[in-house]
Amino acid sequence: MTESRSEWRVGWSLVLVGMLGVSLSSLATYTLGLFMAPLERDFGWSRAQSSSALSFVALAAVLLAPVVGAMIDKWGTRRLALPGVLLVAVSFAAMSLNNGSIMLWWGLWLWMGLVNLLIKTTIWATAITGMFDKARGMAIAVTLCGTGISSSGGPLIARWLIDDYGWRTAFIGMGILWGVVVVPAVFFLFFDVRARERRKQHSAAVAAPARMALPGLSVREALRSKSFLSILGCTFLINTVVTALVVHLVPILVSKGLTRVDAALALGIFGFAAAVGKLGSGWLLDRVHGRVLGMVILAIPAVPCLILSGVPLTLPLAFVVVALIGLGSGGELQTLTYLSTRYVGLRNFGKLYGIFGSLVGICLGVGPLCAGLIYDSVGNYQPLLYAVIPISLLCSLLMSTLGAYPVFEKPRTDTTKDVAEA
Repeated sequence: MTESRSEWRVGWSLVLVGMLGVSLSSLATYTLGLFMAPLERDFGWSRAQSSSALSFVALAAVLLAPVVGAMIDKWGTRRLALPGVLLVAVSFAAMSLNNGSIMLWWGLWLWMGLVNLLIKTTIWATAITGMFDKARGMAIAVTLCGTGISSSGGPLIARWLIDDYGWRTAFIGMGILWGVVVVPAVFFLFFDVRARERRKQHSAAVAAPARMALPGLSVREALRSKSFLSILGCTFLINTVVTALVVHLVPILVSKGLTRVDAALALGIFGFAAAVGKLGSGWLLDRVHGRVLGMVILAIPAVPCLILSGVPLTLPLAFVVVALIGLGSGGELQTLTYLSTRYVGLRNFGKLYGIFGSLVGICLGVGPLCAGLIYDSVGNYQPLLYAVIPISLLCSLLMSTLGAYPVFEKPRTDTTKDVAEA
């Protein structure tokens, strides 16, 4: 307990800024659904065309997330996060420049995907992992609660701005709002282990070493690890279907009989539920094995899809559905992130979490696009809801195959090879 408190005294600012950074990086995902109807009205775009924007964000992540991970291992997180938050805020506002050209729409989102890599979860998780050990589960959980800010506040603010001022003003206003909060926070408060060491030095010649001797697996060893491959498999499957649900959640609720206003209202509980999922799983991960928690968390999305596939949807039931999706969404990302830190160690965490981030990027592009294609093809989201159920249960089963946490020997020098013991 004393060690946990000590970690929080030193690293609280990292967690706070990381939470704000995560909210900015996930803002587009949780608000795009609110822009679909206005874009369809003004430009005649289908849901698949609107959703295809995230495919370009995914493309950038797939191609470059491991590269960003290597940059983190070499330079630290602050040097990437500081320009990243400014560029993402400006890029979000630049979405207002769309003139009906699908090529311009794709280009704007491809640029968003590129700059968003500089503030993806990899950045904040790497900083947290380097600062926290005993309280790592809760620290990552609080950081990832940033998605609660964007998923709860984002849709409400977007709906208000779109309804009262138009979708162009909504893009500009939200980019400015998040930018004026996050950019100063990163500048004044975000200093990871490497940046803190640099601040202690008064000469660049004696700055912190670019490569610190940390325990963990090599990239090759990790990619041969059955446990890490299982985590990656679960990450791809569950994030694909959950991202599809989240991005299309407002249209899904509307297709089940809710008004657009009631659907946005119900979506407001998503962030709170996601925060509960993250904080609850974070607290538990510091106390129980992540394998057990993962089995429960990854099975949760099956329940709201069963509800949506069955009984008529009312507003109170919609709150239950959204809460369950939020709970599962918050808990699964937190749990899979934490398990990644435990099964690969810190030696090459930036690169390996970059691979993790690439998979999440693929999911961001594939999931919402497939959901849009399903709706355009059959006129409803029923096949998507049916697909989530077996996929969720399969991921829960994969979690049960994970073994005990490996114990890594810390290298004596920067060039010493790490040895992992199962």
